[in-house]
Amino acid sequence: MLTSTDFSLIDSIRAGKEIPLAEFTQGEDEITRQIIEYGGLFNFNVARMQGKAFLPPIETAPRPMTLAEKIFAAHLVRSSGATDAPSASPGAGPTGVGVAAVKPGDAGFARTDLRFSHEYVTPMAAIFFDQLVGRDAPANDPSSIVFFRDHLTFLDEVLSEQKEQFDIIFNDVDKEDYPRVLRLVSSRLRKGGLFITDNVLWSGRVAEKNPTDATTKAILEFNRALYNSEDFFTTLLPIRDGLAVALKK
Repeated sequence: MLTSTDFSLIDSIRAGKEIPLAEFTQGEDEITRQIIEYGGLFNFNVARMQGKAFLPPIETAPRPMTLAEKIFAAHLVRSSGATDAPSASPGAGPTGVGVAAVKPGDAGFARTDLRFSHEYVTPMAAIFFDQLVGRDAPANDPSSIVFFRDHLTFLDEVLSEQKEQFDIIFNDVDKEDYPRVLRLVSSRLRKGGLFITDNVLWSGRVAEKNPTDATTKAILEFNRALYNSEDFFTTLLPIRDGLAVALKK
């Protein structure tokens, strides 16, 4: 499935005309272009493992950066062709983590401490893995992969206060659980860390005078609690469906 915000394509679709793939890749960064051309993220990663696709090197020179940019720069995977990366055989994939600097518009993958998969997406991912990689193929760094029934089932175990605190926590769980996440996240985030939450505008429904559905009410409760929290400096970015970025004090 290909998506576009170019409404001029509607007439061509209605007329049954063939639309060049370039119409969906123009203006995109190099990684996004390859993902579209290979037919999705999973196929792109398989092609990358085979040496057919690549991560473009991030060659941004050292520059003043925001806190978020510094965190991303420290965790970005370097391509095998990067000048500061160890030598690697063609198609070997990532050879290291961390780049000198990033700037708006840079694109890449970040190395995370833990990788989660829950019941909604695990069966689909397992089918893709079986079909495209092989049932017996080993997973990289299996100790960092956590499977669970829903987003919060094992939260206290994998993000326990006794374990390492994190630089960034990204929150996109079931919306009814947003308030619970806020109650748990502060002690698991380093001072100066970022707590980022998606869908805080909820297609504008948070602006309704008297919302009745449980999801919107939960997001409203979360938004108000986050803004009133003494643990965070919070701003809301009107990007897509709304992104709350909170800096741990």
